Amino acid sequence: MKNIIYLLIITCLVFTQSCQDIVEDFEIEEKDPKIVLNTKFYADSIPQIHLSKSSSINDHPNTIIPLKEATVEVSDENGNKTSFSYDKNGFYINNNFIVAENTTYIITASNEGMETISAEIYVPSKPELVFKDTNIIITSNNCLYCMEEKKLKFTFEINDDKETTDYYIIQASANIIQYEYDYGEYYDSINQQYYSIYEIVDSSIYYQLLDFETYSPSLKMVYDYANIWLVTPDWIPSGKIFYYSDELIKGSNTTVVFNQYFWHSFHTIKDRKITFNLIKISEDYFKYMQTRARENEIDENPFVEDVTPFNNIKNGLGHAMGACVYKIDLDLSAYNDDFIYQREQEQGIYKW
Repeated sequence: MKNIIYLLIITCLVFTQSCQDIVEDFEIEEKDPKIVLNTKFYADSIPQIHLSKSSSINDHPNTIIPLKEATVEVSDENGNKTSFSYDKNGFYINNNFIVAENTTYIITASNEGMETISAEIYVPSKPELVFKDTNIIITSNNCLYCMEEKKLKFTFEINDDKETTDYYIIQASANIIQYEYDYGEYYDSINQQYYSIYEIVDSSIYYQLLDFETYSPSLKMVYDYANIWLVTPDWIPSGKIFYYSDELIKGSNTTVVFNQYFWHSFHTIKDRKITFNLIKISEDYFKYMQTRARENEIDENPFVEDVTPFNNIKNGLGHAMGACVYKIDLDLSAYNDDFIYQREQEQGIYKW
């Protein structure tokens, strides 16, 4: 029996060794690096153009190599040319250049030892977003100690141009107050119990997108995260946004409804003021959003084929996109605690 076991072990070792191939060192063909250009042209703002060099297979996956001595030029449809100068961290800027709406721009960039690249950007005209109504909806599960569900309902109408196929992004944002607390304990000598207490010691304000939802079937949601190569003005933060095309409803006004669920979060909105941005975007921007949405869908799914990154740079890599923003500022200060309490009473929701 022992001889049989030894024979089996030796046989396995022989087969294992015979299946191993020795891989000799081999050379990987190095391709010439390309210029990577990323920018967003927003109407009525000063754009920044980010340039870097494409990474090789031997570089770290997240390596960004900024180009500091490139030549960058922007031309409009009338042939006017503007040079951009290097600022920092790969960004090129011209503080005297203001993006105009309904205009097509051509960006060219060159760097010694690399192929010259170019990109075309169309900046759409300003869209129109009409505010229709806002309301607060409170529902209860008739549980005495349970938190009732509260949400703000916003209704808008988008006036669409019937002559063209248009693309849009919709987002809502606000200044959020972030509090810092100092926690402690309080001893109640009468009841002989300790209670947790806290005190606000500091606060700061930061601008962020609000987490809204919509049941409008034409709108698709995507998380768009700002990064150093997708340049976005400070007044348009990154986060959860909705985008859509009017291809199927061209010329028809679109009604969209947004809901925001809130409890304590509503009280952290500074002055209870919310801004809605309707951003009319170029077709390339829309294609980029579709790519980002697909990336969100397959995130960390090992059984789905990777998404090919969107690229509209001739002879290079990256994204060059245009947009025009229409803003609506809503003052929700009327929706204070007294108003909410009155609405609860009207709906028969009583809380001790």
